[in-house]
Amino acid sequence: MRVAICDDDEREIEHLSELITEYQLSRGGDLECHFFQNSIDFLCDVKGGEYDLILLDAVMPGVSGIKAAQELREKDSNVKIIFISSSPEFAVESYSVDAYHYLLKPVVADALFPLLDRAGKELSVQEE
Repeated sequence: MRVAICDDDEREIEHLSELITEYQLSRGGDLECHFFQNSIDFLCDVKGGEYDLILLDAVMPGVSGIKAAQELREKDSNVKIIFISSSPEFAVESYSVDAYHYLLKPVVADALFPLLDRAGKELSVQEE
């Protein structure tokens, strides 16, 4: 599964990277991850179809994660977007861009791993 992680907090990117590594070791999954520290770099990289799943911070300086997701949806209507935020206040708004899920920071394995499992299964079914 091809995953993009976009968060302006370097510590959060490190934390998510550790969780992804833990997930791969525990599940034997094959995740190809790309990391972005701002939504501008992320949007410049995305043409549509590069990623199966995106972990996207809802609140970032400049272009917010919600705005980035709106632009992303114009390029790729199939990618699964999981918003991450330290506040639940953007959860309802996140679903206006067809969010797959919304997680609160700090993201924990018990919340993330089942979502990665489910997304992987759904992608396998789509490929078949």
